[in-house]
Amino acid sequence: MAKTFIVLLVIFGSMTVLEAQSSGTTTARLRQLLTEHLSTPRHHITNPVALNVAEDFIYDTFMSYGMQTFKHTFYLKKNGVTYQGSNVIGVWPGRRTMTSLDRPVLLTAHYDTPYEMPALEKNGGGLAALLEAARVLTSERCMRDYTMFFTAFDYAANFERAYDKDSPCREIGCGCRAFLEDILLPFVSKSGFPVGNFQGAFVVDGLLNYNNTPGAQEIPYPDVFRTIPGFADGYDEVVADGYRGNFIATIGRQKDAPLVSVFNTKFARAGSVRFKSRDLIIPHMDVFGPQAQSDPYWPVYRTIIDADVYGFYKVHPELKAILLSDTVHLRGRETEWGALTPADSVTLTADRLNFLKKTTDVLVSVLRDMAGHHATCKGADGFPSGFKQGLRLDGTLHLNANSRQNVSLVVNSIEARGFVQATLTSPSMTLELSGMFNPDEQQVALRYQEPHKIAPGPLTVTCTMIGKVLPFRSGLVYMGEMRGVCGEKMVFDQLGYQNFVLFNSQAVGTPDASTLPRGNATPVVLALMGGIAFTAAAAAIAFILYKQRVSGLPSTYWVMNENKA
Repeated sequence: MAKTFIVLLVIFGSMTVLEAQSSGTTTARLRQLLTEHLSTPRHHITNPVALNVAEDFIYDTFMSYGMQTFKHTFYLKKNGVTYQGSNVIGVWPGRRTMTSLDRPVLLTAHYDTPYEMPALEKNGGGLAALLEAARVLTSERCMRDYTMFFTAFDYAANFERAYDKDSPCREIGCGCRAFLEDILLPFVSKSGFPVGNFQGAFVVDGLLNYNNTPGAQEIPYPDVFRTIPGFADGYDEVVADGYRGNFIATIGRQKDAPLVSVFNTKFARAGSVRFKSRDLIIPHMDVFGPQAQSDPYWPVYRTIIDADVYGFYKVHPELKAILLSDTVHLRGRETEWGALTPADSVTLTADRLNFLKKTTDVLVSVLRDMAGHHATCKGADGFPSGFKQGLRLDGTLHLNANSRQNVSLVVNSIEARGFVQATLTSPSMTLELSGMFNPDEQQVALRYQEPHKIAPGPLTVTCTMIGKVLPFRSGLVYMGEMRGVCGEKMVFDQLGYQNFVLFNSQAVGTPDASTLPRGNATPVVLALMGGIAFTAAAAAIAFILYKQRVSGLPSTYWVMNENKA
């Protein structure tokens, strides 16, 4: 498997496929997604066209939400033949993205359908929950504290090892494992925080089959389930309820128990009490460690994680992750599982859609809390006067002591939720940037709209500008930090970041232009400086602001909050 060292820095796009709205999900929206986009089997061999259509639909939908969206290509080999897979990745940044204080969260579902199985069961419900949770969370006006990943994985390969002898994915979760190795772990390393600070992943796989009929739920290895610590309580609850298939199974290890607990607590308090959750906690921290594999019940543990969650546990045991599932083939449905054909989709009853809606709503609530948010959010209502569509900032970009370029930064659009798109141009480059405005801190975070390579090799750009927007005379000043790789001659990885100061032309009146720091002449300046030079420039600006009686802000206002604990 090719391992591309991809370091993400997050940004947003602007398409309209399923229009982002601020309201929560509805059963009508879920039904529309399921029937119009997710009901056709999607398989590399039996229906590759539908697989590609689904891939493009997920990509376009993520783009319409304003996330940084891209397709992560990976390769598998079998008998000397190379096969290509494609994960669809959407990323929503926070104030602390690409800093050592980031604590990312992730929601994922696989989009390929197992061999000769209906598409709604595997994994239409999970995909609908993924798309709707992403829509709701990205439509809210708050800037999150931490990065949120939304991923649709290819080559999950559930059940295929037995039925599909031609599959190149011989171990579960090939797309998931490629994503972790190529993208997530390099992102963690580049950001500078330990793997343990990754808050956790929620893997959703089969969320539709609610069956309240007594006896509908099968429990494999009942003698084992009722004796294993961490399984016994869930077993007893299912038995006491008459073996009804009326619950979401929440599956994890001891290390993941806090994720299971927060989901189950919110699930119990949300919506109808007819829909329940049952947890199964594997009594080991490392499922693939020697202690777990010497446990006589290890084959049982391995069986219940036969999904993409397996990839998280296999690639790095410190990555916290849980599986949410309706237990798929262990729960009765209209047609017996052994007699299923791809055309035998589960019936979308009101109970099943409400079951899926409750699960989706709880995921939104859990992710919202984990990603961090403010109690009140003002969105575009809190923008400083003059920060609007069409705002232009012209000046000189100092690449180093001996190199500079004339540049222009233009604000292309602003949305009510605080979403901003802008273009930074010079004679030698054009950078399309997007991001979020945080009104509580008067902060704008701009990043590349999508990763791309510069020069030969696999380097992915991680350019970002994060700073304060403040009133200055009759205009604005934008100052903060520029990080990552912004071009072949603009690489800030070794220093971590460079400081910048940006004025718009109205901020510098002609009679008083000489009062600006030396070199910052009319019409405007975007100065990338380091260390003492920036300190002197910032001090000069602060003095001017004070003299103009617009510096009535607390001293902490100038501190970049994403660098504060």
